[in-house]
Amino acid sequence: MAGIPVKERVKLSQNWRLGRCRDRILLKWRYSQMPWMQLQDASLYLSQANFILAYQFRPDGASLNRRPFRVFSGHDEDVCHFVLANSHIVSAGGDGKIGVHKIHSTFTVKYSAHEQEVNCVDCKGGIIVSGSRDRTAKVWPLASGRLGQCLHTIQTEDRVWSIAIS
Repeated sequence: MAGIPVKERVKLSQNWRLGRCRDRILLKWRYSQMPWMQLQDASLYLSQANFILAYQFRPDGASLNRRPFRVFSGHDEDVCHFVLANSHIVSAGGDGKIGVHKIHSTFTVKYSAHEQEVNCVDCKGGIIVSGSRDRTAKVWPLASGRLGQCLHTIQTEDRVWSIAIS
């Protein structure tokens, strides 16, 4: 106990005495990668290798169903980032591609977006922005008839690690 700070020991002792100590692991897997996660309503979406898995919370709200209710695939390498927007999942892959998946159907489109891995994406108001290791940020339409048509390319001095639409 000497290695545990006094404040943590007191908190642990009080929680133990009041019966509030539980060890809960919501989800466990064998891979040693850090996933990208996002909560929406009663669902948890998380990336795992080249998939995005969707899990639903049980009615108690404290645990997840063990099996995913949807699996979104399409990338040849790891999913680096994804975002939920407009009933879509927009994903960025290590394969240089962007994937657009409809959340409530099997519709999936994957298109070549960058010359190297896509590190980040964001989507808002029918516009997708992406950033890549190839030192570019790009703007794309989310409209189904125009998916994959780059609207604008912004050259940068270094790799783009994070991007957001304001």
